[in-house]
Amino acid sequence: MPDRIYLIDANSSLRALTEAPYENEDLLQDLVARNPALLDGEQISPGAPRSWLLVRREMGVPDAEDSGDRWSVDHLFLDQDAIPTFVEVKRASNGELRRTIVGQMLDYASNATVYWPAERIRATFEAECEARGEDPAETLASVISNGDTEPDIEAYWTQVDTNLRASRLRLLFVADQIPTELQRIVEFLNAQMSTVDVLAVELKQFAAGNLRTLVPRVFGLSAAVTKRGTHASTIREPEFLDGFPVDQRATAEFLLNAGRDAGVLFGWGSRGVSLRVRTPARSQPVSIAWLYPPGQLGWISTRDLTFGAPLWIEDDQITALLDSYQMRFRDGPGSDASSKEIAAWSMTADQVEPLKDEIASRIRQVTADLQALPPHDT
Repeated sequence: MPDRIYLIDANSSLRALTEAPYENEDLLQDLVARNPALLDGEQISPGAPRSWLLVRREMGVPDAEDSGDRWSVDHLFLDQDAIPTFVEVKRASNGELRRTIVGQMLDYASNATVYWPAERIRATFEAECEARGEDPAETLASVISNGDTEPDIEAYWTQVDTNLRASRLRLLFVADQIPTELQRIVEFLNAQMSTVDVLAVELKQFAAGNLRTLVPRVFGLSAAVTKRGTHASTIREPEFLDGFPVDQRATAEFLLNAGRDAGVLFGWGSRGVSLRVRTPARSQPVSIAWLYPPGQLGWISTRDLTFGAPLWIEDDQITALLDSYQMRFRDGPGSDASSKEIAAWSMTADQVEPLKDEIASRIRQVTADLQALPPHDT
């Protein structure tokens, strides 16, 4: 007997909706593509809900270097932590849902980690956005923005590549009914694979007349949550300061307070903090420095106290100001920390200590200069 759910309308009338199959598999796939919230990021990651970014429906996967695509995964999504998420969608009536789909998914994942460059994923995402009339940067920022923290688009795509190469992935099997056999396989794989979350999402449809309700339920969560517990989380300021030796902690706290007084925004990561400034010349805040406890390596190899000029900012006045700012440090102690993403200079806590007042003054000055720039649309 089919399952039912009940709706109560404004007149307190009860109406039964009966479980109903989807008309066809393509309809179910299209629902997921248009409404990724159906993947229920709250169930998948309790306490830290996943937000989804559709890269493409039917994303091709090659099986050799410089070859054409051999397969295509139904959907490729990314979440806010740049974790590639492979989604295969089947109706319960499809015989492949039992075992064939699992082998297919493992084929996709194992080959994508080797033969998918992040550049291809990015180019595909941007092309799909443009085809829908969306701005790729704005679409991405809407998913990865976190309060006052700057949505670092270049760093995000670098992290996509890092996650692929490290096989940090998520595999989702989606169907209107998840059979017991698939549940067992998902739970087994999830328990055995240390860097890959393997989950099944049952997306039942209930209908009556012109009413329709979709109810997602996620299987395989216990092993996934256990693994996720080992993932990096955002550090808090007291924990951050505790990472410094006692004789260096006061200097780190002094610089944070100097930035705070100047109006700097703090972007806390898993190990350190970025100092960011709002400017009328750009829609998103601009990073001016990064600070980490000794021995910690941060974003794009920044370390200790790093002053930088990100190279991807397409605004001549911001670029010139930041370049002049970080060049002022090169006449003193420290070492070059530049890469293809950033022109930067790093100083250890011991090197910062005798210059902390001057450094605080420079932070205040560059903050004021950025805040005084004219709006970008003038």
